[in-house]
Amino acid sequence: GDAPARSAFGRARGNLAAGRTEEALLDLRWLRVGFPEEAAIRRALQEALLAAGRLEEARAEAQADVERDATPLHMVLEARVAPTAEEAESLLRRAQEVDRSDPGVRHGLARGRLARAREAGAEVSEAERRQLQEDGRREIEELVRDEPGYLPARADRAALFVRTGDRAAAIRELEAILGSDPGDEPSRLALGLLLLEEDRAPEAEREFLRLLEARPGNAPALYGRAAAALAQGRARDALGAVERALAIDPGDPRALFSLGILRRDALEDPEGAAEAFRALLASSRSSRALSLLERMRVRFLLDKIEKEAAAASATRPAG
Repeated sequence: GDAPARSAFGRARGNLAAGRTEEALLDLRWLRVGFPEEAAIRRALQEALLAAGRLEEARAEAQADVERDATPLHMVLEARVAPTAEEAESLLRRAQEVDRSDPGVRHGLARGRLARAREAGAEVSEAERRQLQEDGRREIEELVRDEPGYLPARADRAALFVRTGDRAAAIRELEAILGSDPGDEPSRLALGLLLLEEDRAPEAEREFLRLLEARPGNAPALYGRAAAALAQGRARDALGAVERALAIDPGDPRALFSLGILRRDALEDPEGAAEAFRALLASSRSSRALSLLERMRVRFLLDKIEKEAAAASATRPAG
């Protein structure tokens, strides 16, 4: 019910999503003083510290909180940044002894099982790996059933639906999350992308536009909006979204890649495509932002465009 606090939290979330971690940290530290036991604030503060590359500071804060007051919330937060999976599970087991029903504790233990299933090496049999995965999924389902308002578990449930190929269920889950928290950027972006994959481009575009209303410089939303517009046959609108991304960050490899593909395939502008591809290949950021296969595709397309231009020039009448 505290309007200034809600405003500060919303501003911090926006800054964190935009990569402005120091600005986010200012608001979140202020909020932590006023609302020391508010789980959403504590989680966001930890995420901001991690996004700023301050892992040791995040660990030190979490450890100090547990030493001061070993509540389930504090132990869950320390488990999230524990150096090893074993230490994380030990903290969560301690928290479970305090409150077996705490949703953060239950969620942490379920996620731990799912992580071990994904990362299991040769020392774990296939049957054991499948059991860990099934236990983790079951615990997420039980947590959502018991605590439908605990949104982090619902987000994991949506991700599990995607992994099993049930996109319709994932879409319903993400819509439920956004019904409770309309400002959840990751869930809205995921919803837009899933709708796009389901050939529901007009609905997808609406989700991307909502993200852009809240934060016009949201690059993933601009790419999503471009893809949705292109899927509806509006190449010029798609171009506008990509150019907006480039206006924000002229060297963005992902935007240059999209611009090149869009100009070549949708706008039949090989010269414009070649210009974008050359800028992309000259960028030191391309190796980090694009896969090897994508970079090979860019080189192949640029070579093809240049050969076609040379052939056209050679056959053009002189004078």
